[in-house]
Amino acid sequence: MTMIAQMHPAIGYVETDYPGEGLPPGWDEQHIVPVRPSPYHVWQDGAWVDAGIPADVLKAYAADARYRAETGGLTINGQTIATDRESQTLITGAYNLALQDPNLTINWKTGAGFVQIDAPTMIAIATAVAQHVQSCFTKEAEVVADIEGGTITTYAQVDAAFATL
Repeated sequence: MTMIAQMHPAIGYVETDYPGEGLPPGWDEQHIVPVRPSPYHVWQDGAWVDAGIPADVLKAYAADARYRAETGGLTINGQTIATDRESQTLITGAYNLALQDPNLTINWKTGAGFVQIDAPTMIAIATAVAQHVQSCFTKEAEVVADIEGGTITTYAQVDAAFATL
């Protein structure tokens, strides 16, 4: 199979996998064009021109990058802390208990088994998780502003911005 494309005078850009030799029925040589390199290329003056990724697409990508960073976990003093949405809720509940009773010891299940966490440590963990989540949203807001300002125009630039977290 060979991918071929044409700029049809009536319906615009068409591409197809064609198993045969030559051209598909109804196609003519004068309308054959190179296959579009990406959905963000436009046909202009006889060539494909990169029109850039639309801002709304980049913003959605940034939101996904933020979510992945936010819920991807956090390391505190060598210990991995889960930061998925369910873990955030459980940590918030434990934080509230620790605030009410500074002598409380919390039994917490980790990937390695149960650990006991005293109230001040639980408050510190919850604070670190909340700061982590907030930093992810702050980074997304900065990236969206840069997309709107035209200084972030690619997926790689979004990824690089979130890599600084």
